[in-house]
Amino acid sequence: MLRGCRLLFQVEHPVTEMITHVNLPAAQLQVAMGIPLGRIPDVRRHYGKSRFGAEPVDFEAEESVGPHGHVIAARITAENPEAGFQVLLLLLLRLLLLRLLAAAAADSCFLVLLLTRE
Repeated sequence: MLRGCRLLFQVEHPVTEMITHVNLPAAQLQVAMGIPLGRIPDVRRHYGKSRFGAEPVDFEAEESVGPHGHVIAARITAENPEAGFQVLLLLLLRLLLLRLLAAAAADSCFLVLLLTRE
């Protein structure tokens, strides 16, 4: 089934976001807008502070609250090198169907499927 295919596995920022509860792209935009890191609500919560409080966060002296739970995320792409690395849509749909069937027996499931055509 996979002979001659190029499979790519890549961990994305949702892994970090799920265990820290910090929206990384939003935090990056807020820093780019000039908002100090210690004033960003998600970062403050990660350091045990009130999300909208005024007390400063001493990043060197204070410990973060640590990760929450466990998460595994991956992006899977299947491409055919003999066809200009076109996405193998049927293979991806088959993998998605198998994952959804497996998730039916799991407590929770976080799955992002992104199909792109370049």
